[in-house]
Amino acid sequence: MKFSYTLLKKLVPEIKNAKALEQHLSLYAFEVDSVEGKTFDIKLPANRYGDAASHWGVAQEIAATMGVKFGEQRAIASLLSKQVATTGKQPLKITVEDKELCPRYIGAYCENVKVGESPKWIKDVLIECGMRPINNVVDIMNYVMLETGQPLHAFDYDKLQGGTLVVRRAKDGEKITTLDDQHVSLTPDMLVIADAKHPLAIAGIKGGKLAEVDKHTKRIVIEAANFEAVSIYKTSRAVNILTDASARFSRTLSPELATLGAIRAKMLLQSIMGMTQKGVVDIYPKKQAKRMVKFELAKCNAFLGTQFDAKTVRTYFELLGFVIAPIDKKMPVSTGMFLVTVPPLRTDIEHPHDLYEEVVRLHGFGNLRSSAPHIHLVPSGFEDEIILKDKIRRELVSLGMDEMYNHSFVGEHFGAHDADIRKELVELENPISKDYVFMRSTLAAGLHENVASNSRYFDAVAAFEIGRVFAKYNKDIKESNMLGIVLAGKGKEQFFELKGSLSELFARIGLRDVAFVEDTEREPRFAGPYVSEREMLCIESAGEHVGYMAKMKHVPAKWHGSIAELDMAVLTKLIVAEHEYLPLSKYPSIARDLSILVSVDARVGDIMQEIQGVDMHLIEDVDLIDEYENEKLDRKRSLTFRIIFQSTNRTLTDAEVNGDMERIAAVLHKKFSAEVR
Repeated sequence: MKFSYTLLKKLVPEIKNAKALEQHLSLYAFEVDSVEGKTFDIKLPANRYGDAASHWGVAQEIAATMGVKFGEQRAIASLLSKQVATTGKQPLKITVEDKELCPRYIGAYCENVKVGESPKWIKDVLIECGMRPINNVVDIMNYVMLETGQPLHAFDYDKLQGGTLVVRRAKDGEKITTLDDQHVSLTPDMLVIADAKHPLAIAGIKGGKLAEVDKHTKRIVIEAANFEAVSIYKTSRAVNILTDASARFSRTLSPELATLGAIRAKMLLQSIMGMTQKGVVDIYPKKQAKRMVKFELAKCNAFLGTQFDAKTVRTYFELLGFVIAPIDKKMPVSTGMFLVTVPPLRTDIEHPHDLYEEVVRLHGFGNLRSSAPHIHLVPSGFEDEIILKDKIRRELVSLGMDEMYNHSFVGEHFGAHDADIRKELVELENPISKDYVFMRSTLAAGLHENVASNSRYFDAVAAFEIGRVFAKYNKDIKESNMLGIVLAGKGKEQFFELKGSLSELFARIGLRDVAFVEDTEREPRFAGPYVSEREMLCIESAGEHVGYMAKMKHVPAKWHGSIAELDMAVLTKLIVAEHEYLPLSKYPSIARDLSILVSVDARVGDIMQEIQGVDMHLIEDVDLIDEYENEKLDRKRSLTFRIIFQSTNRTLTDAEVNGDMERIAAVLHKKFSAEVR
C-alpha cells in the first residue's frame, strides 16, 4: 500500500529523513517494499488493515516505536467517542435492507457545495499515493480515506430518484456503469447502493455514473459505511475491479471507523469550501462491543523469556493508544496485572498473546537478549527412522527391486484359518466392502498378491514395501512400521538369493553381526497363510529379533518365492552409523606427480591403494590425472598420479616427502614391475 512521506513527516516531525524512516519501519513495524521519491510502498499484514491502512495509523506506529507521543492521538480518540446523531427533518431517506452485509451506514446530507480545484497540499498527497486529483469533493473523500483508513463516497443529491438511498442486493439482470466507464453486470449476491429506481454504486468497491459529482453539483450525500469483508472480496473478484476501498473493506474494518471518516470529511469540506451539513442518518443496529484484555506481566515475561517491568510495558501500551486500568482497588497497575482496553480500530487484538507481541515489537526483536533454552533438549528419534527408510529404499532399488504400495485394509478371508488370530485383528467400524474389513497385520499378504498379479506378465518379481501394520495386544492396538521384501521367479529357487540380498542390505546400512537362525518359537503369527513355517529363518542381531525370512506358500505354478519381514523400529535402534568429522589442517599441503610405466593388466585401483598404504598418516589423497597407451609401448601404459601430502600437526619438509616418494617407487616396482619415468 502506498503512503505519502510528506504527510507522514507532517504527522511525526521527529522523522529524520526517508532513508531512516524506511529502516525504522522495517525493523519495528511493517516491511517497506520500496521507496520512490516521496512514495513509500509498505507491506501491511492483512490483520492490520483495520488501523494501519491509513496515514494516521502508520504515523502512530512510527511515533510509538520511536518512543514519542503521536500528536493526533487525542484528536482521534475524541472523534471516535463522538456520536453521529440522526437528525429529524431532512430531505434524505436511507434504508439498509441487508444489515448482515452492511453493519453500519452513515449518510450526511450537505448543501452549499462549491465544486472546484483542490488545495495543493491535498493534491500533493494524492499524487504521492498514486491517485489522480479530480475535484475538491472527490479529492477530499480520497484524502480522508488515506488519512483515516475509512473509504468514503459522495453522491450528487439532485441526481437521486426520490432523495432516497437503499442498501440492498442487486436484482437479477441489473447493470451499472462505473465512474471509469466500465459496464458491469450485477448478480443477486452483490451488494449495491441504489436510489428508488437504479443502482448507483457497487457497495464498498466503485461508484457509478448516475449520481456522479461534477462541476454543477450543489448538494451532496457523504457516504461512510462498513461492509462485510467476505462479500466485498467475492464481489470485487467477480466483477474484476480492485480498488483502494475494496482492498480495505475485504480485510475487515471496524464499524467505528465510519465515525472517524464522516466527521473528518465534514471538517475538511467546511474549512475548504464553506459547505454546511444539514442532516445525517446513522444506521448502526449492533454496535461494536468494547474489548478489554487481562494482562499479566509475569506470564508475559515467562512466555517471551524477558524481564520487562510494569512501567515499561505500560508506556508501550499507552504509546499505541491502549487504555490501562487496574483490575480492582487492591491490585494497582504497578503490580503488573491490569486490564487493557483495546482501541476500537485494533481488530487484531483478541488474546493476551497479541498484547505480548505488541510489547516485544515496540521493544525491538533485535534488542532481545539471546539465551540458551532452560530445558534439556533431546533428539526425537523420528528423523532417524525417516533417514533409514530413505537409505533402505535407495539400496534396495540399486539391488534391482521395485517398491510397492499396497492397501492397508484386508478382506474377511484374512485370518479365517485361525479363530485366535482373527480376534487379534483390528476390525473397521464402517468397512466400505467385504474386501476391506480389517487393518492389515502383515505385509506378506500384499506382497503375495503382487507376485500373483505380476506372474501373468513377468518371469520374475523382485519387490519391497515399507508400511505400517496393526494388531491387538492385550486389548491395545499396536502400530508397527515394517519392511517387507519378496523375491519370486519361474523355475528358480529364491530362498538363498533373498538371504544374500538381505546380507548385502544389512552391510550397506551398517547393521553388523546379523544371524539367520532356526527358531520355531518366533514363527510369524500373522503371515501363516503366505509363508512356510518349516522353511523359515529368524533374523537376529545383538540379541534383538529383527524379523524373519521364509519360503512362500501357494505361489503360481512352476514358481518359487521367498518373503522377509523386518521391524523398522528395531532396525533403527540397531543401526550403527559412525560419522567421523575432522577439522581442516592448519598446515600447507605438498603435491607431487608420479609417472610410471606398468602392464596394461595392472589395475589402477590396486596401484592407488598401494601408494596410499606407504604412509597412511601423511598421504592425504591420490588421484589419477593422466593415462596414455600406445602400441609402441609393448602392452604397457603410462599412468600419472598426483599425490597430496599433508600433516595435521606440522609443516612437512622436502626430505620427508622425498623419502615417501622413494618408498612409493620401490613398492610399485616390487608389486607391479613399474618403471618410474
